[in-house]
Amino acid sequence: MKAVPPASSIREASPFPVPPRVRVVTDIDHAPDALSLLKALDAGGAEADVRLLDDALTADRSPPVVIDFTGLGRMTSGRAPAAPRVLVAVADRDDPVDRRKAQAAGYDLVVTRPFTAASLLQTIGTHLSGSTS
Repeated sequence: MKAVPPASSIREASPFPVPPRVRVVTDIDHAPDALSLLKALDAGGAEADVRLLDDALTADRSPPVVIDFTGLGRMTSGRAPAAPRVLVAVADRDDPVDRRKAQAAGYDLVVTRPFTAASLLQTIGTHLSGSTS
């Protein structure tokens, strides 16, 4: 089993003043990949959790960042959770039409597989620092 670095060394390398709270929303088909992403986000200094789609949609509150791992557009089909500051869609391919549809559906960012948790956290950090509260 790979050793996890101590939290202090993760925090030193993190660009965030406090650990970003991230929710990964998934369906059963994408659960293994979502759990792998969760572990990588945790190792990258995020405070992350995973919820199944229906559970996430009925939650009273959302963390500031929500990553939709259910397939492009399924989460925002009229039933989005309490508004996060950043809503991220995960796409299987980089298709300009899908990207425009996701943005029209309310996604702030669209990331294309494959990606790393580190690059995703960097993109989210850039987006958060550029947005106004």
